[in-house]
Amino acid sequence: MIKNWNKIEGTKYAFSIDGKEIGTVEMVLNLMDTKAIAKIGRNEITIRRTGFWKNTIELTDQNNMLIA
Repeated sequence: MIKNWNKIEGTKYAFSIDGKEIGTVEMVLNLMDTKAIAKIGRNEITIRRTGFWKNTIELTDQNNMLIA
């Protein structure tokens, strides 16, 4: 089983296993809110730091519902 991360462009990467693309991850850099958006199939998960000191990690789905 061969697992690879391939750079698509800028801060966007694709994850593949044995040549089949499983999903993508893209870093969205912003002065006020930096986040990563992971897409696996039809699901989209946003990962961001929250809180006053930005020391908490929050995961939300494509409907902006809190996962963890």
